[in-house]
This record gives sequence, C-alpha cells and structure tokens, in this order.
Amino acid sequence: MGEIRSRLARAAAETALVRLVRHYGSTPEFVVLGGLVPDLLCSTSPYIHVGTTDVDVQVDLEIQAGSTNAPKLEGALMRAGFEVDSNKSWRWLSDGPNRIVIKFELLADLDDHPAESSVLFDDCARLGAVNLRGTGFAAGNFELRTFSGVVDGTPVDVQVRVASLAGYLLAKIHAARSRRPRRISTTLRLCCYITISVASRSPLIGSDTHFPTSPSAQRSLLSTSCRRTSQISTTKGHVHTPTRW
Repeated sequence: MGEIRSRLARAAAETALVRLVRHYGSTPEFVVLGGLVPDLLCSTSPYIHVGTTDVDVQVDLEIQAGSTNAPKLEGALMRAGFEVDSNKSWRWLSDGPNRIVIKFELLADLDDHPAESSVLFDDCARLGAVNLRGTGFAAGNFELRTFSGVVDGTPVDVQVRVASLAGYLLAKIHAARSRRPRRISTTLRLCCYITISVASRSPLIGSDTHFPTSPSAQRSLLSTSCRRTSQISTTKGHVHTPTRW
C-alpha cells in the first residue's frame, strides 16, 4: 500500500474530498492547504503537477467554530468511507480506484500546544490534528472554490475553502525554515515554480522571469514574490508578510 502520484490519483483525491463535503452537509470550516492546491494554483500554466493522493486541510477555523464541528467532521469522514490510521489520529485513509489510497490529513497551528504534537478533539472518538507551525496562514488567506464529482451515482457540486497563493506560500516558507536543510531547497523550488506560474495572470513578478538555479537566487525570488503577494492581499485585510526571512 503506497502512494501513487498520477493524474488519476489526483482525480481520486478530489472525488474523495467532494464525497466528504457532501456528507458534511455544508461548506466545512477547514481550509485545503496541501496536496490538491499546487495544481489549482498552476491551472493556467504550462507546468503540470504530477498528482497527489493527499488532501491536507488546516482545521483552526473548525476548532474556533466550537465543539459541534469536530464530531460533525468525524462523522462525515466515516460516512465517506475513511478510516483513521492506527497510529495517527490526524491521518484518515480511504481506498480509491486502482489500489490508490487517499490520505486525508488534519493540520492545526495552536500556540498552546507543542509543535508537531498530536491534538485530540473534544467529543470525538478518534479524530485529531497534528500541530504544525505556519499552517495557520491558510486560515486567514483562502478563497472559496467549487469542486465537482459523482457521489452514489449523483453529480455533486460542493464549495470548499482553499488556501490562496499568499496563504500557501507563507505556510510553505515557514515549513521550509523548520525542516531539515536538504528539504529547504525542494520546498523553495516548488514555491518559486508556483509563483512564476501565477505571474502569467497577476503582477507578482515579471512574466519573463526564469527559475533561478542558485539557492540564494531562489530565496531572493521567493522573498520578492511573497512581499508583492502580501501587498496585494493586504488590500483585503488578510495577510501581513514578514520582510525578513
């Protein structure tokens, strides 16, 4: 049972998300942060994301909404065919087509819990989240997107909160700073690719920008892109980006 990264796998992950939201009964408070997001941000670019079986969601807004939301989400996961990972309350698994396994992972960013610790929800039998610093940027920087799928033979459209470009980049750069050094370049490369891709339809950076090869140039490009992203986002009162990294 391993991860299969393909366009088919990505479609299966999106269908699983639609099925979950349908069973939730309304637009959830969680924000989709990883897995599906890079492909959405690069939807009009020549860069094609390889695919994912992950649906990573940031759940701070679910927690803030009160004790009724967590049991509602846990029930929706079970009705949608997910089962909790035996060792991780924050990871739920569902079988997809062609032996694809979909992973639904819940992320929190709580100041009163240690980083990378597991957080168990009140009034839930097994549902929890992993506390990852920086993921909270997504809770304040998202947009509603419509996802379509077929649930029990019926076409379904659902609305889901998805991290915006600013929320995604800020969460990723924060994660890169706390990861092992060899992971930093990979994360920065992904963020730069996404920023360059989005540049074709927004004034973040010049449309003729080429991806830099040196780590220092990558950091410079990403820092400039994030600052310009923050200037656009703050007009809506959402995000304040640090000017030093």
